[in-house]
Amino acid sequence: MTAIDRPAKAAFRTSRYDGIMRSTAITILVAGIMSGLAIPLPGESAARSRLLLVAGEETALQGGLEIAMEEGWHTYWRVPGDAGIPPQLDFSSSSNLANVTVSYPFPERYHDGSALSLVYWGHVTLPLTVEPIDPDLPVTLAVNARFGVCDVICIPAKATMSVTLAPHSGDDPRARVAIEQAQRKLPGSPQAGRFDVESATLKDGNLEIAVRIPDADFIDLFAEGPQDWFLGQPQLVSHDGAIARYRLPLDGMPEGETVSGRTFTFVAVADGNAIEKAVPIK
Repeated sequence: MTAIDRPAKAAFRTSRYDGIMRSTAITILVAGIMSGLAIPLPGESAARSRLLLVAGEETALQGGLEIAMEEGWHTYWRVPGDAGIPPQLDFSSSSNLANVTVSYPFPERYHDGSALSLVYWGHVTLPLTVEPIDPDLPVTLAVNARFGVCDVICIPAKATMSVTLAPHSGDDPRARVAIEQAQRKLPGSPQAGRFDVESATLKDGNLEIAVRIPDADFIDLFAEGPQDWFLGQPQLVSHDGAIARYRLPLDGMPEGETVSGRTFTFVAVADGNAIEKAVPIK
């Protein structure tokens, strides 16, 4: 089953987003069994999105929110950086739905000369794990989605769509391939002694982070702090052998808050591979 809905103009602004924002409409294709159409933004770019949903190996269904853009356009990671609009996905209008887990491939840094953003260029699929309340009944996945696509200008988009997938339905092999490809791009678990965030300690108002990195031509580290903490991103201080050391300033920590006892999530990248680890700060 396929449902197409043309969204209304978005009417929101993030406090950290200082680019030029214009509301427009992005058409979303939601595909339960069928893959979707590519519908460009009216008069602007050929940005397109589709929501894929297929049966899983056990009771959970597998899905993906795919965002495809023209060359040179980008959208944002779950932590957008100094400026940007992170994906905001509300599934509360769904039926027979116990939980949806949204996963994120690792992003890239983009500095436009004044601000650092964490972005996906051109195309990204966010894998979804969809857990039904009763696996023997159809699941209706309904989502209110907000996200931004940017080039010289940035467009905040709002869309509402839904799709129903019945148990034992036929499968779209193209949708399944797209979902599996997206899942392979997700950060994996740490590998002790080879690829791991080994420590994150507070020193002089910064977090000092030590990462054990395998041999690679390109490395990076992304950080996600507590909710509503508007922090920057770690900066590489040194890379000696297998240990890369980063420093994360805590200037954006809310007044009156403390770092001790909080948990930070780090995504470490080595060439095309990444790990993700939640680290409690002592």
